[in-house]
Amino acid sequence: MKLLCRLGRAFAVASVLLVSPSLAEETEEAPPDTAVGGTTTWSAEVDSTVSGITLDDTQLAVVAEVNAYFNGITDLKGSFLQTDAEKGQSKGKFYIQKPGRFRFDYASPSTLVVLSDGEYLSFEEEGNPPDRYPLESTPFGVLFEEKVDLTNSAKIVELYSGADLATIALEDRSDDSNGRIKLFFARVDGKLELAEWLVTGPEGGDTRVELAELVRGEKAAAELFELRKISGEEKKSGQK
Repeated sequence: MKLLCRLGRAFAVASVLLVSPSLAEETEEAPPDTAVGGTTTWSAEVDSTVSGITLDDTQLAVVAEVNAYFNGITDLKGSFLQTDAEKGQSKGKFYIQKPGRFRFDYASPSTLVVLSDGEYLSFEEEGNPPDRYPLESTPFGVLFEEKVDLTNSAKIVELYSGADLATIALEDRSDDSNGRIKLFFARVDGKLELAEWLVTGPEGGDTRVELAELVRGEKAAAELFELRKISGEEKKSGQK
């Protein structure tokens, strides 16, 4: 729980601006305790005895469509707008390179960078030592792995598919208390495109991240995903 609160504070970067209406529903204000990468208490273990909603053939087809979307991504970049539970907003640029590598650069005056080298999720900010967590303990560990199969790697608790919008909400299969991530996809020419996600922490409080200016297939420089060198190789967060 302490780690989750730390993540929320790290992502509550103030950069207020006007935005268009979101695809997600409006949420109640609550203390910020979620982040762009979601909770850091997700388990990488799969428990086949735990399930969410019962999916019919039509819904399973939608899940397959979502799996295909993530499995079709190799390189993706764009801009993002983040809104925390207290309606504070920040923006920046992001880069994704599968499997498991991504980077979120927050716009000035923030110096925060959130990135993954495929093994660790790292919060890096000027003047502070990095905070690092195993990537597999976050929802991104599921969504950007080499082969995405949400029916086996997460608990699906909500699913909707319409002509212009599809949504899917996921929880950690190992523990109901670790919060959830809800993904929103726009349908563009009959194909899914990730538009935003909404992360809800264990004690409530939502962080919404909206994506724009998406560019597929343009390979980012490898050094963008390199973790900052630490003098003396300090221990990574969560490790003894």
